[in-house]
Amino acid sequence: MLKDAREISKAFDLIFEACGNIKDHSACEDCPLHSLCLEDPEVSVIDLGDLVSASSWDEFLNYADNVAYPKEDLDAQYADFKRKLDIEERMLDE
Repeated sequence: MLKDAREISKAFDLIFEACGNIKDHSACEDCPLHSLCLEDPEVSVIDLGDLVSASSWDEFLNYADNVAYPKEDLDAQYADFKRKLDIEERMLDE
């Protein structure tokens, strides 16, 4: 039984890590489990067990693994990096 309990615990860790990755990338809108959001207080573990198939979990995990930052975020990050690089170059030139 302890082995089963450990597998369940690992599965929850994986699910919440995947959900966090999706949130970090601001990609919740296209999440395959959008209608059963893990952060929705109305969604219970029983709902997730009953309504989410193994193929849906697979799709969710693949989505979380392959989600990318929105282009606007990448552009802003690049602009910030470029600005800092320009400041450092000016400091070195002085």
